[in-house]
Amino acid sequence: RSDGPLHGAALATYYLDPNSPRIELGRIEDWLRRYPDGSRVGDIVRLGETRGLSWRPDLPRENSLARQQGITRRVRPATVRDGTMPDSVREAILERITNDDPDGARLLLDGVDASLSGQARAEWRQRVAWSYYIENRDAEAYGMAQLVGQGSGPWVAEGHWVAGLSAWRLGDCARAAQFFASSASEADNVELRTAAHYWAARSLIRCRQPQTADAHLRSAARYDETLYGMLANEQLGRDLPRNHTAPDLTAEDWRKLSGETAVREAVMLAEVGRRDIADEVLRWQVRYGNSRDFAALTRLARALGLAGAQTFMAYNAPRGERSPANLRWPVAYHTPHGGWRVDPALAFAHALQESNFRERVVSPANAIGLMQIRPIAAREYAASINMSAGADLKDPRTNLAFGQRTLEALAQANYTRGHLPKVMAAYNAGPTPVARWNGEINDQGDPLLWMESIPYWETRGYVAIVMRNYWMYLRQADVEAPSRTDLAENDWPQFPRTR
Repeated sequence: RSDGPLHGAALATYYLDPNSPRIELGRIEDWLRRYPDGSRVGDIVRLGETRGLSWRPDLPRENSLARQQGITRRVRPATVRDGTMPDSVREAILERITNDDPDGARLLLDGVDASLSGQARAEWRQRVAWSYYIENRDAEAYGMAQLVGQGSGPWVAEGHWVAGLSAWRLGDCARAAQFFASSASEADNVELRTAAHYWAARSLIRCRQPQTADAHLRSAARYDETLYGMLANEQLGRDLPRNHTAPDLTAEDWRKLSGETAVREAVMLAEVGRRDIADEVLRWQVRYGNSRDFAALTRLARALGLAGAQTFMAYNAPRGERSPANLRWPVAYHTPHGGWRVDPALAFAHALQESNFRERVVSPANAIGLMQIRPIAAREYAASINMSAGADLKDPRTNLAFGQRTLEALAQANYTRGHLPKVMAAYNAGPTPVARWNGEINDQGDPLLWMESIPYWETRGYVAIVMRNYWMYLRQADVEAPSRTDLAENDWPQFPRTR
C-alpha cells in the first residue's frame, strides 16, 4: 500500500538495492518530502546527490557512542617477533610440535635458547612444555614449564599454567598450587587469571589447606561472567548476582518510544519477519535518536528478539549511558521445526559462539546460519526429523532443528557418553578427535582436567566459552545450572534435555 506504515521503509530498501533499476531524482525528492524522519534518510540523500539533488531535509545529529565492556575470552599471547628467533628454527619447532615430537622441538630450541630475548625464550619454552604435556609426558612438561619464568612477558603466565597442570597430574599439589598462584598473579588475561586462581584453590584443597584456598576462590569469584568465576561462587556457596535477569519492556518504555518513526518501523518489520531490516532500524535509532531513551531501546530489542540490535547496543552506548550486562548474551525467540527437544539455552549458547546469531552467515567451510550447519549434516539428519535435506539452512527454525538434532546425535554417541563437555567439543572439532582424546588425554577422571587438556587450542577455548554462555543464558532465565554444580563437585555434567 502506498499509504501503509512500512511504505517508506520498503521504498528506501528498493531504491538503495544495487540490483534495482535507476531511480530518478524526482522519485528521490518525493521520498524525502514524505519521509524526512525515516531511518534511511541519510542514505537516500546521498543517493539523491548522485542525481543532482540541490536541497536536503534537516538530518538528525549523530550521537557520540562509547565502547562498552565486552565478553572476556581466553586469548593466547601474540607470538614474539623481535628477530631473535630465526624463522627457519621457528618453523622447524612448530613442525615437530605438530608431528607430536616434543623431543625434537626441544633439541632445536636448545640450539638457539641462549640467543633469544626474554620474551621469545618464555614463548618457546612454553610451547615445548605444552607439547610434552599433551603427550602425557608430565615430568618433562613440568621440567620445561618451570623454566619459563626465566624469560619475561605474557608467555610467563602461560608457562606457569602448564607447570601447574603438569604438577597436578604428577600428584604434587604443593607445586601445582605454587605455579597456579604465580600464573594468576602474572596473567593479563582475565580468563587465564580466573582459571589459575580456581586451580590454585583446587590444589590447596587437595593439600588440605582449605583456608588458604578460600582466598583464591574469592579472587576468582569476582569475575562472575567467566566459567571459573561462576564455579568459584558455586564452591563458596554464593548466589550469583541477578543483574543478568532480563527486565521486560514496560508501558512507560513504550510511551517514550512509540512516537519515534524508526521505532514503529522496527516493530512492524519484526512482525512481518524482516528482522534483518528491523535490526538496522533500531541501530539507527541508537545512533540518531534521543540518547535518554537508550535503556528503553535495549528492552525493546530484547522484547522483539533482535539479536543483532542487542549485540550492537551491548558494545555501543550513547555517552553518559551504560549497556545492560545481559545484552552481551542476546536472545532470539526462534523455535525449531518440531519444537524443542534440548534445552534452548544450550542451543543459543552454541549459536552465539558459532554465528553471533547471524541467520544468513556462511563460513568459508560452507557452514550455514545460526548454528553453522553444513549441508552434509543436513543430508545425514533430515529423515530423522522429517525435513528435506535441501531445506533452507538460513531459516532460523530450520537451522535450529538441524542444530539440536546434531547435538542429540553427539550426546547419544559412545565417544561422548552424554558428557556435556565432550558433546561441545565434538560439535566444534568433530567426532574423530573426541573419540581419539578418550584414549589419549590423561584426565584422571576429572572433567575440568579433561577440558584443560584438549590438545586443540580452538576446541579448548570453544568448550569453555560455550559452557560459560550456557550458564549465562540459564542465569537470564533465573533457573538452576546442574552442569555448574556437577563441575564444582568434580562430576561429569550430562547433556541436558528440555527444561
